Amino acid sequence: MEIVNNIVFPEYVSYFSNAADEWNTQIVRTASGEELRLSYYSRALRKFTTNIDNLPDGTMAEVKDFYMNMRGRFYVFRFRDWTDYLWDHSKNAEPADISAYTGVGNYQLNKKYTTGSLTYAKDIKLPRVNGQIPPAGISYDLNHPSQDFELYIDTTLLTRGVDYTISTTTGIINIPSPLSGSVLKAKYEYDIACRFDTDSFDVTKNNSSTQTWSGFTIQEVRY
Repeated sequence: MEIVNNIVFPEYVSYFSNAADEWNTQIVRTASGEELRLSYYSRALRKFTTNIDNLPDGTMAEVKDFYMNMRGRFYVFRFRDWTDYLWDHSKNAEPADISAYTGVGNYQLNKKYTTGSLTYAKDIKLPRVNGQIPPAGISYDLNHPSQDFELYIDTTLLTRGVDYTISTTTGIINIPSPLSGSVLKAKYEYDIACRFDTDSFDVTKNNSSTQTWSGFTIQEVRY
């Protein structure tokens, strides 16, 4: 899968999107009323519904530029899900556990969702690393300043480029030399890989200065 130049969908649009986690479950009810259930997805897919109302002509032109360069549904891009883009729901200062440290090698960045004794984990493949992914050090939400990627072993902050490297298109952390510690933890922000779910750019001219694009969807792409 190709992420086009690591380009990010405009955050002033994604900020107001409706976000949904979708599973694919088949349910068959027997004659006795019991259910047989089969889940086709190993993890949920995200889908976003977006309305752009009364956007200034110049700003809508920026959105159209983005859409036309994505060729409608063809290309994949980075999308900021403002309901779920941090390492921890509580937004506290503590890094989240990734994995037990087992030595030199590769580790997949992931996020865990826990309810009691149950834990659901998903791979994070598009972390934001300042200096590598635009916009670097900028957040559209001024109440939540941008968090650069930080990796810890236990409570020790590691140095990127020395103790480890991280891919911004796979989320794989490589540790080239032995470290002292037992648990890898991280603080980070991330995007998800998405595409437009429409091949039609349906815009309404409202007045002399604004336009509206209503009810289009953006679909997560798994890879």
